[in-house]
Amino acid sequence: MIKKTHLTIFAAMVFSCSISFGQVFTTISPESLGLSQGATGVNETFDIGDRFGQSASAVQLLVSNGNVAAGNDLWTVSQSQSTNFQINSSVPLEGFIQHGGVLGSQSAQTGTGVSDGFTAAAGQDWTLISTLDNDYDETINGDQYFVTYTGADTGEIESNGSAFRWVSDQPVTSYNVFSNNSQELVNNFAIGFREPNAIPEPNAAVLVAMASTLWFVRRKRN
Repeated sequence: MIKKTHLTIFAAMVFSCSISFGQVFTTISPESLGLSQGATGVNETFDIGDRFGQSASAVQLLVSNGNVAAGNDLWTVSQSQSTNFQINSSVPLEGFIQHGGVLGSQSAQTGTGVSDGFTAAAGQDWTLISTLDNDYDETINGDQYFVTYTGADTGEIESNGSAFRWVSDQPVTSYNVFSNNSQELVNNFAIGFREPNAIPEPNAAVLVAMASTLWFVRRKRN
């Protein structure tokens, strides 16, 4: 019979596995690439393979017209300054893009139609995993993925209950992040990558934890 202590150990193991699963993406922040806050017009190639257990040059991130938020370690765009990211990698990498839940600045909030999003490489599908409030809609238009404010409020900052986070459905090669709602560089976002199946899926992690617990119980009986 499994005692309370055994169940506690099992629960802790499952929790630990869940935490690991949730941390598989490696965020590539501007500061981690040696960029200063407020930097603009970044056109550079960065070797980031060592973030994924590879040689540094095995994974290259090419940034075109990159901009860094003032006062934040985040990327940022305006409606006239989109940013392109290209991945040249010897290992396949899936990606995430996460916009803040605020669309534009207070002066730029003019009601329905303001959007943040990105254009994916042809044939590379992404999924929005965030929950949207009633005043926001998700749109997929060909290779474009974006969230749009559909409410009627003007002259004030609108914010979704959570950030807008997309995750790729397969390895990615490039994408272009854009905004249509402000000439100011105030549309902040984060990016990151992971190797597919870098760690066990949640169900597999639970099975591993259960097997370990049963082994522990058996050993205690013996």
